[in-house]
Amino acid sequence: MSPVPGRAPTCSNLYGFSSGAVLALRAAAKLGDRVTKLAVLEPPFNNDDEASKKEFRDFTDHLAELLASDRRGDAVAFFLADMLPPDVLAGMKGSPEWKLMEDVAPTLAYENEVLGDGAVPTDAAKAATMPALVLDGDESPEFKHAAADTLAAAMPHAERRTLEGQATLIPPEVFAPVLKEFFLR
Repeated sequence: MSPVPGRAPTCSNLYGFSSGAVLALRAAAKLGDRVTKLAVLEPPFNNDDEASKKEFRDFTDHLAELLASDRRGDAVAFFLADMLPPDVLAGMKGSPEWKLMEDVAPTLAYENEVLGDGAVPTDAAKAATMPALVLDGDESPEFKHAAADTLAAAMPHAERRTLEGQATLIPPEVFAPVLKEFFLR
């Protein structure tokens, strides 16, 4: 593909998971027709009401306190607690990857920044007019289902799909064929 003078090249397909889904959505809304298709997996939005926004502010504030006091392991655990079953979280704490997560814990503040007030950014959703696929796992927390439903309903050309037998950490071998099929059609 050759760039057209004076115009940014088409970036084709975008995909994002969790807060990356939010980044992909916001990018697609800004880039418009330069994005051919958009797929998002497990967008982490809350309801668009004052109670949910307060809950998100409280969450953000507590996470910021943990990070400010350099309690990285506690920050990672707090961040993941709503998304993972306690036994999965406990198993992660004993894994070699836990230290890596603690090392990058300060970036969790950026996750919250990307989310804004925690509600679905309906202006960005409406502006993302390309074909879109909104995915979640059927064993994910209820707020993830509600977020995916709300986002898909706000987007002009979105299809909604739930992956059976899956929770938040969906293995690539499960969702990659779904993305491939969507992006190639």
